Amino acid sequence: MFSMRIVWVSTESRTCGIADYSKVLWSPVQAALKSAGVEGIFVSLDQSRGDFKTYESLKQELLRLSPEGIHFQHEYGIWGGKNPPYYWFPRLIRSLRKNLPQSRLTATAHTVLSREYRFPLKRRGWEVPFRVFANCFLLKRLWNLWGERTWGELDGVVVHSCLQKSLVEQSGCKYVEVIPHFVAQGEFGKRMKSTAARDSSQPKKTVLVFGFFTPEKGQDIAIEALAKLPADVRMILAGGIRRKKDESYFNQCMLRARELGISDRLEMTGFVDSNQIDDLYMRANLVLAPCRETSGSGSLAQALARGGPVLASDLSLNREIAERESEALTFFRAGDASDCAKKMLEILENEEISLKLQKGARRYAEACLPALTAEKHLRFFRSVGLLK
Repeated sequence: MFSMRIVWVSTESRTCGIADYSKVLWSPVQAALKSAGVEGIFVSLDQSRGDFKTYESLKQELLRLSPEGIHFQHEYGIWGGKNPPYYWFPRLIRSLRKNLPQSRLTATAHTVLSREYRFPLKRRGWEVPFRVFANCFLLKRLWNLWGERTWGELDGVVVHSCLQKSLVEQSGCKYVEVIPHFVAQGEFGKRMKSTAARDSSQPKKTVLVFGFFTPEKGQDIAIEALAKLPADVRMILAGGIRRKKDESYFNQCMLRARELGISDRLEMTGFVDSNQIDDLYMRANLVLAPCRETSGSGSLAQALARGGPVLASDLSLNREIAERESEALTFFRAGDASDCAKKMLEILENEEISLKLQKGARRYAEACLPALTAEKHLRFFRSVGLLK
């Protein structure tokens, strides 16, 4: 007999990091809740007892369940996008406050926007004039929507980074807890191999870049860097196009590769099915994360899960990983293709550096297993008054 009920709301069937995150983490969270005498129920934004693509159907399901607690996985894109009138998360929270006053409402914030945020302009084509207008005239109102009206109405919020904590606290949220992104070591299983251990039939220097093609992910930076490396270095760009507006960016990347004469050194996978991910990592000597922007990358967690050497842009959220565990990964100057190429070559040609990074990655993975992350969520639920 359960003493109470907590609902976990997330996307499930979409092709995105939030769905992947929930698929792995929900099972240990549900088990931890059960051990505490709490019924855990997963409610999908995509499909569960009807059509969950609308505000009204999700609200009615939550009212029917009438739980003591509701925990939302939040990334603006799965709630309609950042911008009004499509972004409907705040409206849902207001309605639940009115109709379920006894429920504690919490969320995991996978993206937190600061007051320094501006709509990026580089490589945005026809969108640039609209983005300039928004940056000049609309941001003050949007900050209120993205901050106070998103986080300020909740009883508690989980963030993945200490750098995000203060931003959510400024919105008026009552309680904010830092729980780093888990590293699903047991789930992903296979390990990347060191250069010395690799099958001699495979190329000796293979770099893997994982993620959907977007300017934020920085595949163009990786392409520019590859052109500066010796001809025996190959690169796998693993990931397809998620949004139609990113097609032009993909085409620009392919054009630039042809101009640089390195198309034959690039392997394009398109969308990667989950059963293909391990094979890609096993072929790689190095994982490169050349992001221009990040809110905390799940692809970095996947690389760390396999204990491979990882080179990332030196954005603050990336550097925080190395602050938790020294030598879990190393960095190049964000946006600097020359520095990226230099650091890649250092790792690919130096087995000692590669092995040191592999050991650091494994230490980090062991400290962030899903079961440990689930226990941290239970402590969070206790902190917001859901559990005793």
